[in-house]
Amino acid sequence: MKSALSKMSKTFLLILSMLCAGACIAQSILKMPVTLQRQSGTVGEFLEDMNKLPGIVISYSSEAVDLSKKVQLNGNERTVEDLLRSIVRSQALKIIEQNGKIFLVPDAPLKKRFTISGYITDKESGERLIGASVYIPSIKAGTTSNVYGFYSITLEQDSLQLQTSYAGYFPLHTHIDLQNDMVLDIPLERNVVITEMVIVNAEGKRNTQYRTLVGKTDVSPALIKSVSALMGEADVLKTLQLLPGIQAGNEGTAGLHVRGGGADQNLILLDGVPVYNASHAFGLFSVFNADAVNNIEVLKSGFPASYGGRLSSVVDVHMREGDKYNFHGEGGIGLVFSKLTLEGPIKTGRSSFLFSARRTYADLVIRPILKLSKSSTDVIPFFGDVNAKANYKIITKGYH
Repeated sequence: MKSALSKMSKTFLLILSMLCAGACIAQSILKMPVTLQRQSGTVGEFLEDMNKLPGIVISYSSEAVDLSKKVQLNGNERTVEDLLRSIVRSQALKIIEQNGKIFLVPDAPLKKRFTISGYITDKESGERLIGASVYIPSIKAGTTSNVYGFYSITLEQDSLQLQTSYAGYFPLHTHIDLQNDMVLDIPLERNVVITEMVIVNAEGKRNTQYRTLVGKTDVSPALIKSVSALMGEADVLKTLQLLPGIQAGNEGTAGLHVRGGGADQNLILLDGVPVYNASHAFGLFSVFNADAVNNIEVLKSGFPASYGGRLSSVVDVHMREGDKYNFHGEGGIGLVFSKLTLEGPIKTGRSSFLFSARRTYADLVIRPILKLSKSSTDVIPFFGDVNAKANYKIITKGYH
Protein backbone atom coordinates (compact mmCIF):
# COMPACT_ATOMS: atom_id res chain seq x y z
CA MET A 1 0.00 0.00 0.00
CA LYS A 2 2.79 2.38 0.92
CA SER A 3 4.57 1.49 -2.28
CA ALA A 4 1.49 2.36 -4.34
CA LEU A 5 1.05 5.70 -2.58
CA SER A 6 4.72 6.46 -3.14
CA LYS A 7 4.37 5.79 -6.88
CA MET A 8 1.22 7.96 -7.08
CA SER A 9 2.93 10.84 -5.31
CA LYS A 10 5.93 10.66 -7.64
CA THR A 11 3.64 10.63 -10.68
CA PHE A 12 1.71 13.62 -9.32
CA LEU A 13 4.90 15.54 -8.67
CA LEU A 14 6.16 14.74 -12.18
CA ILE A 15 2.91 15.96 -13.77
CA LEU A 16 2.97 19.09 -11.61
CA SER A 17 6.55 19.85 -12.58
CA MET A 18 5.72 19.40 -16.28
CA LEU A 19 2.77 21.75 -15.99
CA CYS A 20 4.93 24.32 -14.23
CA ALA A 21 7.62 23.99 -16.91
CA GLY A 22 5.00 24.38 -19.64
CA ALA A 23 3.64 27.47 -17.94
CA CYS A 24 7.15 28.90 -17.63
CA ILE A 25 7.83 28.25 -21.29
CA ALA A 26 4.49 29.74 -22.32
CA GLN A 27 5.21 32.88 -20.31
CA SER A 28 6.18 35.82 -22.52
CA ILE A 29 9.71 37.06 -22.08
CA LEU A 30 8.50 40.61 -22.59
CA LYS A 31 6.18 40.21 -19.55
CA MET A 32 8.94 38.94 -17.25
CA PRO A 33 9.63 41.22 -14.28
CA VAL A 34 13.07 42.73 -14.33
CA THR A 35 15.08 45.42 -12.54
CA LEU A 36 18.36 47.07 -13.40
CA GLN A 37 20.74 48.85 -11.09
CA ARG A 38 21.65 51.32 -13.83
CA GLN A 39 19.25 54.25 -14.20
CA SER A 40 21.12 56.32 -16.78
CA GLY A 41 23.51 55.52 -19.59
CA THR A 42 23.63 54.86 -23.30
CA VAL A 43 21.32 52.55 -25.24
CA GLY A 44 24.24 50.18 -25.86
CA GLU A 45 25.03 49.92 -22.14
CA PHE A 46 21.41 49.13 -21.24
CA LEU A 47 21.08 46.47 -23.93
CA GLU A 48 24.36 44.89 -22.84
CA ASP A 49 23.14 44.74 -19.22
CA MET A 50 19.84 43.15 -20.26
CA ASN A 51 21.58 40.50 -22.38
CA LYS A 52 23.48 39.44 -19.26
CA LEU A 53 20.23 38.59 -17.43
CA PRO A 54 19.21 34.88 -17.46
CA GLY A 55 16.60 33.95 -20.05
CA ILE A 56 16.86 37.20 -22.00
CA VAL A 57 18.41 37.38 -25.48
CA ILE A 58 18.06 40.63 -27.44
CA SER A 59 19.16 40.75 -31.09
CA TYR A 60 19.66 43.99 -33.01
CA SER A 61 21.77 45.62 -35.69
CA SER A 62 24.11 48.47 -34.83
CA GLU A 63 23.06 50.11 -38.12
CA ALA A 64 19.39 50.15 -37.07
CA VAL A 65 19.86 51.06 -33.38
CA ASP A 66 21.64 54.21 -32.19
CA LEU A 67 23.73 52.66 -29.41
CA SER A 68 25.42 55.90 -28.39
CA LYS A 69 22.20 57.75 -27.53
CA LYS A 70 21.92 58.63 -23.80
CA VAL A 71 18.84 57.39 -21.92
CA GLN A 72 17.38 58.20 -18.45
CA LEU A 73 14.90 55.72 -16.94
CA ASN A 74 11.77 57.08 -15.19
CA GLY A 75 11.71 54.39 -12.49
CA ASN A 76 8.30 52.98 -13.45
CA GLU A 77 9.67 50.10 -15.56
CA ARG A 78 8.51 46.74 -14.20
CA THR A 79 8.83 44.29 -17.12
CA VAL A 80 11.26 43.63 -19.95
CA GLU A 81 8.87 45.31 -22.38
CA ASP A 82 8.58 48.44 -20.19
CA LEU A 83 12.34 48.66 -19.94
CA LEU A 84 12.93 48.25 -23.68
CA ARG A 85 10.29 50.84 -24.56
CA SER A 86 11.97 53.35 -22.26
CA ILE A 87 15.39 52.60 -23.71
CA VAL A 88 14.41 52.96 -27.40
CA ARG A 89 11.47 55.35 -26.98
CA SER A 90 13.01 58.03 -29.26
CA GLN A 91 13.94 55.60 -32.05
CA ALA A 92 11.72 54.17 -34.80
CA LEU A 93 12.01 50.52 -33.74
CA LYS A 94 9.69 47.56 -33.34
CA ILE A 95 10.04 45.14 -30.42
CA ILE A 96 9.30 41.60 -31.61
CA GLU A 97 9.43 38.38 -29.57
CA GLN A 98 9.99 35.19 -31.55
CA ASN A 99 11.42 31.74 -30.76
CA GLY A 100 12.47 32.74 -27.25
CA LYS A 101 14.35 35.83 -28.44
CA ILE A 102 13.64 39.53 -28.63
CA PHE A 103 14.39 41.42 -31.86
CA LEU A 104 14.72 45.17 -32.35
CA VAL A 105 13.89 45.93 -36.00
CA PRO A 106 13.34 49.21 -37.89
CA ASP A 107 9.75 50.45 -37.87
CA ALA A 108 10.13 52.37 -41.15
CA PRO A 109 8.54 50.91 -44.31
CA LEU A 110 11.12 49.48 -46.71
CA LYS A 111 11.44 51.26 -50.04
CA LYS A 112 11.03 49.23 -53.19
CA ARG A 113 14.13 48.67 -55.29
CA PHE A 114 14.23 48.98 -59.07
CA THR A 115 16.88 48.44 -61.73
CA ILE A 116 18.13 50.97 -64.26
CA SER A 117 19.99 49.52 -67.24
CA GLY A 118 20.99 50.41 -70.76
CA TYR A 119 23.88 51.16 -73.09
CA ILE A 120 26.29 54.08 -73.02
CA THR A 121 27.24 55.10 -76.54
CA ASP A 122 28.97 57.75 -78.60
CA LYS A 123 26.24 60.20 -79.65
CA GLU A 124 27.70 60.75 -83.11
CA SER A 125 28.69 57.23 -84.18
CA GLY A 126 26.68 54.98 -81.86
CA GLU A 127 29.88 53.19 -80.78
CA ARG A 128 29.43 51.65 -77.34
CA LEU A 129 31.71 53.04 -74.64
CA ILE A 130 33.55 50.57 -72.43
CA GLY A 131 34.22 51.53 -68.82
CA ALA A 132 32.01 54.65 -68.76
CA SER A 133 30.99 55.72 -65.25
CA VAL A 134 27.43 56.11 -63.96
CA TYR A 135 27.39 57.83 -60.56
CA ILE A 136 24.60 58.95 -58.20
CA PRO A 137 26.03 61.75 -56.00
CA SER A 138 23.13 61.80 -53.51
CA ILE A 139 23.79 58.23 -52.30
CA LYS A 140 27.47 58.03 -53.33
CA ALA A 141 26.96 54.89 -55.41
CA GLY A 142 27.58 54.00 -59.02
CA THR A 143 28.71 51.51 -61.61
CA THR A 144 30.62 51.25 -64.88
CA SER A 145 29.68 49.93 -68.30
CA ASN A 146 31.00 46.50 -69.24
CA VAL A 147 32.80 45.38 -72.39
CA TYR A 148 29.56 45.73 -74.37
CA GLY A 149 28.90 49.25 -73.11
CA PHE A 150 26.06 47.92 -70.94
CA TYR A 151 25.46 49.14 -67.40
CA SER A 152 22.98 48.07 -64.72
CA ILE A 153 22.39 49.34 -61.19
CA THR A 154 19.65 48.60 -58.62
CA LEU A 155 18.47 51.52 -56.48
CA GLU A 156 15.70 52.37 -54.04
CA GLN A 157 12.56 54.05 -55.32
CA ASP A 158 13.36 57.77 -55.38
CA SER A 159 13.98 60.85 -57.47
CA LEU A 160 17.62 60.65 -58.56
CA GLN A 161 20.28 62.46 -60.56
CA LEU A 162 22.54 60.27 -62.74
CA GLN A 163 25.98 61.60 -63.62
CA THR A 164 27.50 59.81 -66.63
CA SER A 165 31.12 60.47 -67.62
CA TYR A 166 33.79 59.06 -69.90
CA ALA A 167 37.27 60.26 -70.80
CA GLY A 168 37.18 62.61 -73.78
CA TYR A 169 33.39 63.19 -73.57
CA PHE A 170 31.22 65.83 -71.97
CA PRO A 171 29.64 64.57 -68.71
CA LEU A 172 25.87 64.18 -68.85
CA HIS A 173 23.48 64.78 -65.93
CA THR A 174 20.14 62.97 -66.20
CA HIS A 175 17.23 63.40 -63.77
CA ILE A 176 14.99 60.35 -63.33
CA ASP A 177 11.98 59.52 -61.18
CA LEU A 178 12.57 55.86 -60.33
CA GLN A 179 9.17 54.21 -59.86
CA ASN A 180 9.76 50.94 -61.73
CA ASP A 181 12.42 49.05 -63.68
CA MET A 182 13.54 51.13 -66.62
CA VAL A 183 15.83 50.98 -69.66
CA LEU A 184 17.85 54.16 -70.16
CA ASP A 185 20.34 54.38 -73.04
CA ILE A 186 22.80 57.25 -72.54
CA PRO A 187 24.50 58.90 -75.57
CA LEU A 188 27.57 61.01 -74.73
CA GLU A 189 28.89 63.86 -76.85
CA ARG A 190 32.59 63.90 -77.69
CA ASN A 191 34.58 66.80 -76.22
CA VAL A 192 36.66 68.00 -79.15
CA VAL A 193 38.19 70.82 -77.10
CA ILE A 194 40.14 68.53 -74.79
CA THR A 195 43.68 67.92 -75.97
CA GLU A 196 45.26 64.52 -76.24
CA MET A 197 47.36 65.05 -73.11
CA VAL A 198 44.30 65.83 -71.02
CA ILE A 199 42.50 62.78 -72.38
CA VAL A 200 45.32 60.49 -71.29
CA ASN A 201 45.36 61.98 -67.80
CA ALA A 202 41.58 61.72 -67.45
CA GLU A 203 41.71 58.08 -68.53
CA GLY A 204 44.21 57.33 -65.77
CA LYS A 205 42.04 59.02 -63.17
CA ARG A 206 38.96 57.08 -64.26
CA ASN A 207 40.79 53.78 -64.05
CA THR A 208 42.00 54.36 -60.50
CA GLN A 209 38.75 55.74 -59.12
CA TYR A 210 36.26 53.23 -60.49
CA ARG A 211 38.44 50.16 -60.87
CA THR A 212 36.72 47.02 -59.57
CA LEU A 213 39.45 44.44 -60.29
CA VAL A 214 42.89 44.47 -58.72
CA GLY A 215 45.69 44.76 -61.28
CA LYS A 216 43.38 45.82 -64.11
CA THR A 217 44.38 48.52 -66.62
CA ASP A 218 42.35 49.88 -69.54
CA VAL A 219 44.27 51.05 -72.60
CA SER A 220 42.52 53.28 -75.14
CA PRO A 221 43.30 53.57 -78.88
CA ALA A 222 44.25 57.23 -78.31
CA LEU A 223 47.04 56.11 -76.00
CA ILE A 224 48.23 53.44 -78.45
CA LYS A 225 48.44 55.91 -81.34
CA SER A 226 50.25 58.50 -79.22
CA VAL A 227 53.13 56.14 -78.33
CA SER A 228 55.93 55.97 -80.85
CA ALA A 229 56.79 52.48 -82.04
CA LEU A 230 59.03 50.79 -84.59
CA MET A 231 59.36 53.00 -87.71
CA GLY A 232 56.58 55.25 -86.45
CA GLU A 233 53.85 52.59 -86.65
CA ALA A 234 51.44 52.29 -83.71
CA ASP A 235 51.46 48.82 -82.20
CA VAL A 236 49.18 47.40 -79.51
CA LEU A 237 51.56 44.96 -77.83
CA LYS A 238 54.49 47.39 -77.99
CA THR A 239 52.37 49.89 -76.05
CA LEU A 240 51.49 47.28 -73.43
CA GLN A 241 55.19 46.65 -72.87
CA LEU A 242 55.44 50.18 -71.46
CA LEU A 243 52.95 49.49 -68.64
CA PRO A 244 54.21 48.86 -65.08
CA GLY A 245 54.92 45.19 -64.39
CA ILE A 246 55.28 44.28 -68.09
CA GLN A 247 58.55 43.82 -69.93
CA ALA A 248 59.55 42.88 -73.45
CA GLY A 249 61.56 39.76 -74.09
CA ASN A 250 64.09 40.14 -76.88
CA GLU A 251 64.62 43.67 -78.15
CA GLY A 252 62.06 44.61 -80.82
CA THR A 253 59.79 41.60 -80.30
CA ALA A 254 56.11 41.82 -79.38
CA GLY A 255 56.16 39.23 -76.57
CA LEU A 256 54.87 40.16 -73.10
CA HIS A 257 56.60 39.09 -69.90
CA VAL A 258 54.30 40.01 -67.01
CA ARG A 259 55.90 40.12 -63.57
CA GLY A 260 58.51 37.50 -64.40
CA GLY A 261 56.25 35.16 -66.37
CA GLY A 262 56.94 33.77 -69.81
CA ALA A 263 55.52 35.06 -73.09
CA ASP A 264 53.49 31.84 -73.49
CA GLN A 265 51.78 32.28 -70.10
CA ASN A 266 49.50 35.14 -71.26
CA LEU A 267 45.92 34.70 -72.43
CA ILE A 268 45.27 37.01 -75.41
CA LEU A 269 41.66 37.42 -76.54
CA LEU A 270 40.11 39.23 -79.49
CA ASP A 271 36.40 39.82 -78.73
CA GLY A 272 36.47 36.75 -76.49
CA VAL A 273 38.26 34.48 -78.99
CA PRO A 274 41.76 33.23 -78.00
CA VAL A 275 44.65 34.37 -80.21
CA TYR A 276 47.49 31.87 -80.11
CA ASN A 277 49.95 33.68 -82.40
CA ALA A 278 49.71 37.41 -81.78
CA SER A 279 52.63 38.65 -83.88
CA HIS A 280 53.76 39.24 -87.46
CA ALA A 281 57.22 39.32 -89.03
CA PHE A 282 59.01 37.13 -86.50
CA GLY A 283 57.55 39.08 -83.56
CA LEU A 284 58.25 42.61 -84.79
CA PHE A 285 54.57 43.62 -85.09
CA SER A 286 51.37 42.48 -83.41
CA VAL A 287 48.35 41.18 -85.32
CA PHE A 288 46.09 43.87 -83.87
CA ASN A 289 45.33 46.85 -86.05
CA ALA A 290 45.14 49.94 -83.82
CA ASP A 291 42.53 51.52 -86.11
CA ALA A 292 40.09 48.68 -85.41
CA VAL A 293 40.56 48.55 -81.62
CA ASN A 294 37.98 50.02 -79.25
CA ASN A 295 39.50 49.16 -75.87
CA ILE A 296 42.07 46.85 -74.31
CA GLU A 297 41.78 45.37 -70.81
CA VAL A 298 44.99 44.13 -69.22
CA LEU A 299 44.69 42.04 -66.05
CA LYS A 300 48.05 41.43 -64.42
CA SER A 301 46.79 39.75 -61.25
CA GLY A 302 43.64 38.48 -59.61
CA PHE A 303 41.80 37.84 -62.87
CA PRO A 304 38.50 35.90 -62.61
CA ALA A 305 38.32 32.13 -62.98
CA SER A 306 36.42 32.58 -66.27
CA TYR A 307 39.78 33.58 -67.79
CA GLY A 308 41.42 30.37 -66.58
CA GLY A 309 44.15 28.67 -68.55
CA ARG A 310 47.08 31.09 -68.18
CA LEU A 311 49.41 32.03 -65.36
CA SER A 312 50.71 35.56 -65.94
CA SER A 313 48.07 37.85 -67.40
CA VAL A 314 44.99 38.35 -69.56
CA VAL A 315 44.95 40.77 -72.52
CA ASP A 316 41.35 41.22 -73.69
CA VAL A 317 41.15 43.23 -76.95
CA HIS A 318 37.76 44.59 -78.03
CA MET A 319 37.17 45.67 -81.62
CA ARG A 320 35.12 48.67 -82.66
CA GLU A 321 31.62 48.01 -83.99
CA GLY A 322 31.55 50.71 -86.66
CA ASP A 323 29.59 53.92 -87.10
CA LYS A 324 25.82 53.33 -87.08
CA TYR A 325 24.93 56.70 -88.64
CA ASN A 326 27.62 57.86 -91.11
CA PHE A 327 29.86 56.20 -93.67
CA HIS A 328 33.52 57.26 -93.56
CA GLY A 329 37.03 55.85 -93.66
CA GLU A 330 40.66 56.57 -92.98
CA GLY A 331 43.95 55.27 -94.21
CA GLY A 332 47.66 55.82 -94.13
CA ILE A 333 50.92 55.07 -95.88
CA GLY A 334 53.88 54.32 -93.65
CA LEU A 335 57.44 53.09 -93.88
CA VAL A 336 56.43 49.50 -93.13
CA PHE A 337 52.86 49.04 -94.35
CA SER A 338 49.81 50.84 -95.68
CA LYS A 339 46.41 50.56 -94.08
CA LEU A 340 42.77 51.37 -94.81
CA THR A 341 39.73 51.42 -92.51
CA LEU A 342 36.12 51.74 -93.65
CA GLU A 343 33.03 51.87 -91.46
CA GLY A 344 29.39 52.82 -91.75
CA PRO A 345 25.78 51.80 -91.25
CA ILE A 346 24.13 48.81 -92.88
CA LYS A 347 20.78 50.06 -91.60
CA THR A 348 21.03 53.50 -90.04
CA GLY A 349 20.88 53.41 -86.26
CA ARG A 350 20.45 49.65 -86.09
CA SER A 351 23.36 47.89 -87.75
CA SER A 352 26.91 48.72 -88.77
CA PHE A 353 30.09 47.27 -90.21
CA LEU A 354 33.81 47.81 -89.80
CA PHE A 355 36.50 46.77 -92.28
CA SER A 356 40.17 47.39 -91.59
CA ALA A 357 43.10 46.00 -93.58
CA ARG A 358 46.83 46.56 -93.82
CA ARG A 359 49.69 45.12 -95.85
CA THR A 360 53.40 45.54 -96.01
CA TYR A 361 55.04 46.40 -99.28
CA ALA A 362 58.52 45.32 -98.26
CA ASP A 363 58.37 42.53 -100.85
CA LEU A 364 57.40 45.02 -103.56
CA VAL A 365 60.45 47.15 -102.74
CA ILE A 366 62.96 44.39 -102.03
CA ARG A 367 62.14 42.16 -105.03
CA PRO A 368 63.33 44.65 -107.74
CA ILE A 369 66.49 45.29 -105.73
CA LEU A 370 67.23 41.58 -105.52
CA LYS A 371 66.59 41.15 -109.25
CA LEU A 372 69.11 43.88 -110.06
CA SER A 373 71.67 42.17 -107.87
CA LYS A 374 70.77 38.81 -109.46
CA SER A 375 69.92 37.32 -106.04
CA SER A 376 67.20 34.80 -105.30
CA THR A 377 63.72 36.29 -104.94
CA ASP A 378 61.94 33.11 -103.85
CA VAL A 379 61.65 33.96 -100.11
CA ILE A 380 60.78 37.56 -99.26
CA PRO A 381 58.96 38.08 -95.93
CA PHE A 382 55.83 40.22 -95.82
CA PHE A 383 52.52 40.20 -93.96
CA GLY A 384 48.97 41.41 -94.28
CA ASP A 385 45.84 41.15 -92.16
CA VAL A 386 42.15 42.00 -92.33
CA ASN A 387 39.78 42.80 -89.46
CA ALA A 388 36.05 42.81 -90.27
CA LYS A 389 33.07 43.05 -87.99
CA ALA A 390 29.32 43.44 -88.45
CA ASN A 391 26.95 44.47 -85.68
CA TYR A 392 23.14 44.21 -85.66
CA LYS A 393 20.73 45.26 -82.90
CA ILE A 394 17.95 42.66 -82.88
CA ILE A 395 15.78 44.22 -80.15
CA THR A 396 15.09 47.95 -80.23
CA LYS A 397 12.80 48.20 -77.19
CA GLY A 398 13.05 46.80 -73.70
CA TYR A 399 16.09 44.97 -72.44
CA HIS A 400 18.93 44.34 -74.86
